[in-house]
Amino acid sequence: MIEYCDIILNNKDFISLCNGEVGCNSFLLESIDEVFLNNFAYMFAKYLICEDTHHAPCDICTSCQKMQLLSHSDVHIYPLGNKNVVVDDIKDLLDKIYIAPLESDKKIFIFKDFSSATVQAQNKLLKILEEPPENSFIILCVSNLSRLLPTVISRCKKIKLHPLEDDILSNLLSGDNKDSILSLSSGSLTKVLQYSEDKSFFRLYNAVLDTVTQLKDSKNLLRFSSLLDTNRDNVSLMLELFEAFFRDMLLVKLNKKSLVRDSFALSKLEQVANEYSCDAIDLIIREIYNVRQEVNFNVAIVPAIDKFLLYVLEVKFLCKE
Repeated sequence: MIEYCDIILNNKDFISLCNGEVGCNSFLLESIDEVFLNNFAYMFAKYLICEDTHHAPCDICTSCQKMQLLSHSDVHIYPLGNKNVVVDDIKDLLDKIYIAPLESDKKIFIFKDFSSATVQAQNKLLKILEEPPENSFIILCVSNLSRLLPTVISRCKKIKLHPLEDDILSNLLSGDNKDSILSLSSGSLTKVLQYSEDKSFFRLYNAVLDTVTQLKDSKNLLRFSSLLDTNRDNVSLMLELFEAFFRDMLLVKLNKKSLVRDSFALSKLEQVANEYSCDAIDLIIREIYNVRQEVNFNVAIVPAIDKFLLYVLEVKFLCKE
């Protein structure tokens, strides 16, 4: 099922892509917003395969209706049975791409998260990317361009999708934590959905905000360590929250409060901003990056967070204004 159709159809990147001459048969769509990226690719395929060439996608023709349900026999979505794109997926494409379409005049091949493709799979796709049949289109969805071979990138029309605007995403949200979710999501539909559906989000949000604003000395270090320990399963979001709060605090100190989008946190950050120097905040933000790297390398989470909290106290004291 193609979701969030209105958001995609009114998106400037989609309008620009459809209004311009298609001009090629191999496309590379880049975005870290997985939900938006995949649905963008599906909608583009719907546009390409629509039977009404003057008003595509028309949502009326048989092709549009089948594509809306992702059940069109001439549209193939990979990977088939693996988490990552592998050589067998490319072999399947090669087996099908030269066969005449069954229901329309085109064939479309979509690869979700092609960033995960093995080097062998990428190499096997190279020749067909360069010379696909005229009636066939290949769409690669990519979240991390650095994982792709330069030869793959050079053979595709590259389109980098812009983050979505807050006024678009805000229509999907309600409640007191609306501004907080938007400020953390950075224009990502994926994050908006993730945070709004996560019942533990606001509990973690408050735990991190309390830590930033109430961690005064080593005497209450254990209390906040225990508080964060209950949320260890969501350490990635925890670190994003720490980074967001300290960046907003830096904006407060630089008299740029108008750039702080999280109105709920603003008043609390203003109350403690004088406890942190700009140098201290800069060092803390850099340390968050280091902690994130450690966690990615499977370092034990609890000791890493404890070490980080101790670091916050140290630089807070050493870099007093």
